[in-house]
Amino acid sequence: MRRGKSTLADAAVAARIFPEHLNSLFPLCSTLPRLKQLHAQILIHGVQSLVYVGSKLAKVYLDLDHLRSARQLFDQIPIKNAHAWNTIISGYSTNRDLSEVLRLYGLMREGNHRPDSYSLVFVIRACTGLSALRAGSCAHCDALRAGLDAHRHVAPALVKMYTELGSLDDARKVADNVSTARSVVWGLMMKGYLQWSKVTEVFGLFARMKDLGIELDPFSSLHLAQACGDVGAGKEGSAVHGLCVKKNFLDSDPCLQTSLVDMYAKTGMLACAQRLFEDASARDIVLWSSMVARLAQNGKPCEALQIFQRMMETTVMPNEIILASALLANTQLGTLLHGKSIHGYVIRNGFRLDVVTYTALLDMYAKCGSIGCAYKVFNEMHVRNVFSWSAIIGGFGAHGMCSKALSLFNQMKLESIAPNSITFVSVLSACSHCGRVQEGRRHFQSMSKDYGITPKDEHYSCMVDLLGRAGLIDEAVNLINDIPAPPGASVWGALLGACRIHKRVQLAEKSASKLFILEPNQPGAYVLLSNIYAAAGMWDMVKKMRTMMTEKGLQKTFGFSSIEIRKKVYIFSVKNILQYHNTALGKVWCMLSSQMKALGYTPDISFALYNVDDEAKEEALCGHSEKLALACGLLNTGEGMPIRITKNLRVCGDCHTASKFVSLITEREIIMRDSKRFHHFKDEVCSCGDYW
Repeated sequence: MRRGKSTLADAAVAARIFPEHLNSLFPLCSTLPRLKQLHAQILIHGVQSLVYVGSKLAKVYLDLDHLRSARQLFDQIPIKNAHAWNTIISGYSTNRDLSEVLRLYGLMREGNHRPDSYSLVFVIRACTGLSALRAGSCAHCDALRAGLDAHRHVAPALVKMYTELGSLDDARKVADNVSTARSVVWGLMMKGYLQWSKVTEVFGLFARMKDLGIELDPFSSLHLAQACGDVGAGKEGSAVHGLCVKKNFLDSDPCLQTSLVDMYAKTGMLACAQRLFEDASARDIVLWSSMVARLAQNGKPCEALQIFQRMMETTVMPNEIILASALLANTQLGTLLHGKSIHGYVIRNGFRLDVVTYTALLDMYAKCGSIGCAYKVFNEMHVRNVFSWSAIIGGFGAHGMCSKALSLFNQMKLESIAPNSITFVSVLSACSHCGRVQEGRRHFQSMSKDYGITPKDEHYSCMVDLLGRAGLIDEAVNLINDIPAPPGASVWGALLGACRIHKRVQLAEKSASKLFILEPNQPGAYVLLSNIYAAAGMWDMVKKMRTMMTEKGLQKTFGFSSIEIRKKVYIFSVKNILQYHNTALGKVWCMLSSQMKALGYTPDISFALYNVDDEAKEEALCGHSEKLALACGLLNTGEGMPIRITKNLRVCGDCHTASKFVSLITEREIIMRDSKRFHHFKDEVCSCGDYW
């Protein structure tokens, strides 16, 4: 008994003396052995159960990532205060054991401990991470009872929780109750509205901020710029940019710079996006990725690859996102060697490919003319989603391998992967490329009947294309008349294309008139109708079409072809035909022309769409961009190597015939990708079977 009294007395003395020295000792415990020495001294003096000592010791254990030791110390404290609870709750929060955070908070409340702003922030964050909206609402009630709902740390946590969990009205109530000087909450509200695709609400919130005299900060400016990009409001986005420059936000906020670059690119102001990108003081991987992605998505693959190459020369390491964007740019250009280089880089550097990157890879190979490599990548995938299946089905379809595409579609269904709207576009396109009318009809009916997918414009345009190419023009027209909603431009464009093939001038005029209304600023319908008139010898109408285009300020999309040789891309356009007239390329083609004519080739001057004499028409055909690219390939690649050409428009009939003859003469395989499909020429035969 006396010994017990003595121990208590010693503890009492130690409690009065020892804690005075603790604050100077704890900072010295930067390693676990030192901390254990101090812990031992605390145990010797018997003060470990004191709430101040136990909490402080637990905090240092937490700093050294020893959660179990910290919890043991916490559990040994007989009477816990708010600091002790906050210490252990923060430890479990840091270790992402969010369920335990909620359990500890519940125990704290059962012990009649009132929460403070510190504990509330941690429990609200845990509710956010666990998507526990009900528990979060209870924490909000605790904050209201404690008068902390508008606290400078609690209110942002509540707004973030409600917005991330989709309860936007509750988030707005919290935001409206916060001091008007706190713009961070308004920025979080903007982020929440963007997350749930309520872009107009962002602008309404900005108007409300102006009424209340709340100034934009970098965080809210970032989300306002994103909103401008989402709705194509380039003028308003430029104003946000100007405000950011005026307030010197940009130099200290790379995320804001990225958001503004993204906004300019989304609104079609690529020159502004590139200028801001070049002016950026520091470029992280997010900014590089944004620039490459937006250039690729806006039809500027050369510029996208140039930016990507520049980044690879810096110390910034690429990630899966920018690699997928670079692959997209390669896909657009048809540059197989560049695409293989990226694939090699991925393998050499041990990137773990997810389903998105795998799909981008197989799509690149398929669209760069190597369907075999695409299928190999597909078979390497451990996980395949509906987009992977759709990409490989579409790839085989574009290469004219309809049977393989439909076989994969059946395999996909056997593996219980439900096809989606995109899958059926791939299936119907495959049927269209090969003239499989019966199968196309069956799959079109199955789409809605078996899978509940309502056909959209892209499905109807595939069917119109399928029927139109097969000469079933009247059935295609009846299908258009049965579409519940007014048909879109893609449907009328497909019918106009069919009219070109089958020389249906009157129906072409009707189709074009619809397109003139639906796409008043697009030259395609004018050009195609003009070509139909030219093929029919209606030169007055050709002249009329060209006059109409001039009056409307429309310019014809010039055809160009590209070819990749030793990782360098050569581009040939109809605009620079004359410069090749007396060059090696021109001489190669003249020699080939003589050899082809000896084998029975006759230039099809119906594809020279100008009212000039036959000799001039034949000369014009020789300058088509795909022929120049083919000559370049023959001059600059080794004997027997395949030649891969990409054309931005459909290959003309004369170039198609000529390519077959060249494949026979040179004993080369010629792989040509046009705007619709692939043509594999070998031994005077094309994979399309002359059905295209």
